[in-house]
Amino acid sequence: MPRHYLTYALLILGCLLLGCLFIRQFAEVLDRPVVHQSWSTKECVRVEDPAAEHEGREPYTCEHMPERYQHVWVY
Repeated sequence: MPRHYLTYALLILGCLLLGCLFIRQFAEVLDRPVVHQSWSTKECVRVEDPAAEHEGREPYTCEHMPERYQHVWVY
């Protein structure tokens, strides 16, 4: 019975790669800024960007909105 070590190694490597990509995407979703939007006026109230404070970059504002964000309705 021949052993297929290369097939097993590639399978394990593929599973590890998919696991790493899943973890990376999950972390990216958790780091998205939070945009608070008024329920009545439908305008931006404020933007919370904790990743910007941690990375030392300029945080997003209502005038400079991020491409992807978590949306929260406020009164």
